[in-house]
Amino acid sequence: MPKNTNKIPSDTGPKIPIFPADVLPDLFKNLAFYQYECTGIHCEYTYVSLLMAVAAIIGNNRQLRIKRTWIQKPLLWMLLVGPSGLAKSHPITFALSPHNQIDSDKHKYWENELQNYKDNDSKGKRPQREKIVLQQFTTEAIAQVHQYNSKGMIVWSDEAKTWLSITNGQYKKGSDESQWLTLHGGGPLDVIRATKDPIRVNETCINVLAGMVLDTAKALIENERDINGFFGRLMFALPSSFDSPHTKESDIPQALIDKYYDLIKNSFIYSDSLELTFTPDASKRFNSYSNSLKDRSNEADGIFQTTLKKGDNHAARLALILELLQNPKASNVSLSTLENAIKLNEYFISCAEWIVYHLSMSDTEKAQNKITERYRPFYYALPDEPFTKADATNTATNLGLNGDNAYAWMKRSRKLFEDGGHDLWKKK
Repeated sequence: MPKNTNKIPSDTGPKIPIFPADVLPDLFKNLAFYQYECTGIHCEYTYVSLLMAVAAIIGNNRQLRIKRTWIQKPLLWMLLVGPSGLAKSHPITFALSPHNQIDSDKHKYWENELQNYKDNDSKGKRPQREKIVLQQFTTEAIAQVHQYNSKGMIVWSDEAKTWLSITNGQYKKGSDESQWLTLHGGGPLDVIRATKDPIRVNETCINVLAGMVLDTAKALIENERDINGFFGRLMFALPSSFDSPHTKESDIPQALIDKYYDLIKNSFIYSDSLELTFTPDASKRFNSYSNSLKDRSNEADGIFQTTLKKGDNHAARLALILELLQNPKASNVSLSTLENAIKLNEYFISCAEWIVYHLSMSDTEKAQNKITERYRPFYYALPDEPFTKADATNTATNLGLNGDNAYAWMKRSRKLFEDGGHDLWKKK
């Protein structure tokens, strides 16, 4: 066998950060633990999906006033990023299950009201259906729903690439992307329709939650998203490992699920709208953090700079969500809550930095980056020169691996190895 001169490389790029779970309530931590143990869902995906579920149910009813002309809503665009098959959809489905139940109840109520309307010879105002969860992404479809739901909604997509394709007009004539840039700030939505009456929603609150396969991440910088500020409006959640966790025979306690449903369905029922403010010490800390992000942005370049420029907005939105999670009746955001929001925001900033680094890598480097811990030592123990199947299986055996399984993994990993014929293999 050719001599191996390779060593397992130390990470030269940014590392995937550790999620600061201590900033979350025990309910969320317990749900994430059982999801991981029982269904193999990475905790980071569950944490973020639950946060987004709370943001969606609060909506326009609560906002955070930072300055007279600087107001933030509980509005986030979040992508759960990882390799294909890493169960990114399941935590979204679970987190939004009470919202879908609310939508189902509202749909039944609407059906009854519509029938009464028809039985009354269609007199009076036609009843309209309210909806929180939406899986349609055009601004016209969103406006159609949002006009009857002033609180707002959450747009959910199993695959972020679909949402991104529609915003830039790939599946319809024209582009909604400039309108989406405005919607991230909770601005008005004005839709002009050729054959129907126009729709205007003055106060929008449209959260976005989607999964993204790592191999499709290049869509994030297509169509000038790297320069028009779209990328900086996105937030990313990465798992600590790309391995698929083993599961146990146990199940999630029903009492935990019931407690979560109760939180979503009963804790954020507001009859009014309210603007929260920072406490004086929190306001001082936020101003300092905002300026530090500006300094970091001035030193950065490329698309990561846009993430830092939006960082203070995201920190404020996270602070609002975390404060209301602690006390749904809160009127101020405390310093301790802001500190937790900053910790959480730094996690998302680090994830964005990792994504930017990933986008700069070659296809082979990306494939190397996704090698699981099981086969990572095996890959780097193989030589750069051509080698045989026997060389590969012997290397695997020496590392305590099953030689046939390691060889099968090697054959599947076409982005890492090429078959040179005549029982010779070579790393790309």
